[in-house]
Amino acid sequence: MKTSVLSLLIFFLSSMAQAGFDFSPIIANLDPSGQGATGAFTVSNSEMTKLAVQVTIVPREPDLSGKEEYKESDKIDEIFRIFPSQLVLGPKETRTIRVTYVGAPQVTTELAFRIIAEELPVDLDDPNKVYTKAVAKITLATRYIGSLYVTPKAAKPEIVIEAKKSETASNDLIIDVTNKGTAHQVYRKPTVKILSKASGKEVQLTEEEIKPFMSQNILAGRTRRFTLPWPKNLPPGPLKVSVDAPKE
Repeated sequence: MKTSVLSLLIFFLSSMAQAGFDFSPIIANLDPSGQGATGAFTVSNSEMTKLAVQVTIVPREPDLSGKEEYKESDKIDEIFRIFPSQLVLGPKETRTIRVTYVGAPQVTTELAFRIIAEELPVDLDDPNKVYTKAVAKITLATRYIGSLYVTPKAAKPEIVIEAKKSETASNDLIIDVTNKGTAHQVYRKPTVKILSKASGKEVQLTEEEIKPFMSQNILAGRTRRFTLPWPKNLPPGPLKVSVDAPKE
């Protein structure tokens, strides 16, 4: 009996894990004005049951480590129009959501946001249902977090890098990467070289050593901080660090 119950539970969880919807594209760029100020997103229900989806946009404000907190802002309504922002998808149904930038058209530096599409915890068969006793429910809601940029023409990144020895860990190297440009810079698989100003010796970090940089995004006007072990073959002293992103 226990085996049957366990098998049923595993089957149930496997089915739930497949539940949800698809949302694309996950990265989008809008123009500050004109036809390019509107972007289309596709939401597809992959299941045979109805589900409710909500789409929101939040400012993107990462800290030095890249951590982000997604806080809704009333100002977003003055910047974007989302239609529809909430919808119910029928079984296997696909819908289009349009997002339009309606903020100030005089944008000189790229604006970065997160677009979040998530399944709402609503009982679509009976949304007004009230439970009179405790019930056991397992809910695995699908959630997509995408990148949305409002990018002016000719915007481009300008990276400035500063390196210094850690004040708390003697064998650590602190690298601050600042984007003083007008567009974000993504380092998917960069080349990182470190030059000792004292000896003139330069080393290129291995793929294992550059992992903290891989797939990192430096937004316009932001600084990211990376901590690496001090290169084994370089003496203590001032360093010059270069981080180059291959063209895609």
